[in-house]
Amino acid sequence: MEIIINSLEYSKNDTEASFEGNEEAYMHGARSIQFIMCSLFAGVVIHFGSKRYQFPFTVGCFLFGVLVGLMDVHSEFIRKFTLITRMNPSDMMLTFLPILIFESAFGMDPHVFYRALTQCMILAVPGLLFCTALTGVYAKYALESYEWSWYTALLFGSVISATDPVAVVSLLKEMRMPHSFTIVIEGESLLNDGIAIVLYEILSHHAFTNLELSLTDSLLQLLKTLFVAPLFGHISAKIAEIILIKIYISPVSEMTVILIQAYITYFVAEKFLGISAVLAVVVFGVTLNSNRMCISPESESLIHTDLRLLAVYANTLIFVIVGILITVHLSTGYEAKDTLLVFFTYIFSHF
Repeated sequence: MEIIINSLEYSKNDTEASFEGNEEAYMHGARSIQFIMCSLFAGVVIHFGSKRYQFPFTVGCFLFGVLVGLMDVHSEFIRKFTLITRMNPSDMMLTFLPILIFESAFGMDPHVFYRALTQCMILAVPGLLFCTALTGVYAKYALESYEWSWYTALLFGSVISATDPVAVVSLLKEMRMPHSFTIVIEGESLLNDGIAIVLYEILSHHAFTNLELSLTDSLLQLLKTLFVAPLFGHISAKIAEIILIKIYISPVSEMTVILIQAYITYFVAEKFLGISAVLAVVVFGVTLNSNRMCISPESESLIHTDLRLLAVYANTLIFVIVGILITVHLSTGYEAKDTLLVFFTYIFSHF
């Protein structure tokens, strides 16, 4: 009898512990949703203010994130709602980048993009390598107090030299620049980011393991990105076209297939093939846009509208989250010297 009572008591305690764990998980999920809703509502207010007072929408979202970050630092209650911002960086990129990159690539005029591709590649590849080397030299000698190796300095250079396609695309759309100029800058930004990620992966492997850098292996990795990533993006677009033809004149299904395929392209390129996921998604979007016959006319305008809406949501959230993270990190043990070095590095990198 005692054994039965003990068993029932253990089962009761286990059930209560499980309930408490599930309740905590539920509250975390609910707070994350509330944070997202509040951020999107703030985005509406910021968008209205940006039109009225003529300031960039993304800057407004970032400053709102800084404000939330300050409250996060000084309030345990606010910190419960911003736990979602501590998600793994890789998961954050997988969540936001595919839709942002694809929306930009799918919205570009493919004919203008192909004509400007040579200019984009010249700016993206040699330009990025030159900026990385120059910034690496600066980091090695101007930031010598950190005692970085050459690999670490060049790694820093690759991060600083990479353009932010999200910010570039957002600002170009807000400024209403000439279409051909926008395509060149937008295309270069997307290609630059894809190649910068590969350069970062090559240098980080040697910076963190202290292994000698093989020029042959590095060039092979770069060539793999320049050729395999576009090829995979093109194949992925062709697969999507076959599926879209089968479900012709079904707007919801077509939008769903396109969105899923964009995320699959990014995930497979990043996790399984080890190539630039950004570059693969860019080619996927441009290729799909250049063969729009597979998309029904009834669906095309709806798809573009839905993609723009999702991109605005993602854009708002990512800049708010960045503002929060930067503020929180700056509050944890950074000295005035570090802030001053950041300022001078910013000036140098934009000189």
